[in-house]
Amino acid sequence: MLYDKEHIEILEPEGSDAKEVFTFFGLCSYNAQVLEEGLVNLAVGLRALKLTSLTMDDFESLFHKMHKMTFGQLMIDIRRYVNVSAELEEEIVAVLNDRNYLTHGFFRKHDIEFTSNRGRIKMIEELRWITKRIRNVDHELELITHSLWERLGATQEMFQDELARMKVEAEQLDS
Repeated sequence: MLYDKEHIEILEPEGSDAKEVFTFFGLCSYNAQVLEEGLVNLAVGLRALKLTSLTMDDFESLFHKMHKMTFGQLMIDIRRYVNVSAELEEEIVAVLNDRNYLTHGFFRKHDIEFTSNRGRIKMIEELRWITKRIRNVDHELELITHSLWERLGATQEMFQDELARMKVEAEQLDS
């Protein structure tokens, strides 16, 4: 999966109504899923490096296997192949906790705040902060992933070409 992440900004909220909270929650959740997909790409690349010859079926099989893993399982798998700095490791753990909190407890924690303007503003700021942290970790892991995929023969130009092809396909949906 390819995403045009640069295109989606973390804008300032326009207000403090419930729709704003849901919008920022959606953006944060989207970025968590993009990061998780990036982990899949990294895990597949790391496994592919260990193989002597690869077919498309091999890649599809690896992607299928990695997509069955949870975020935490992917991180454990990746750690077996790559050493990251202690700082990045801390950020990855924090993002995993953020993702789990977002999915399993964010609205429960903010049940009272959700009923007030000031509380919703607080929620939006927290979601914006989590989104920024997720994006920072995603960027750091992307640097590792891109150099790995280049070693496998996939160039940045190939990714850009695929992204351009996907944009054309998306535009056709709108016409």
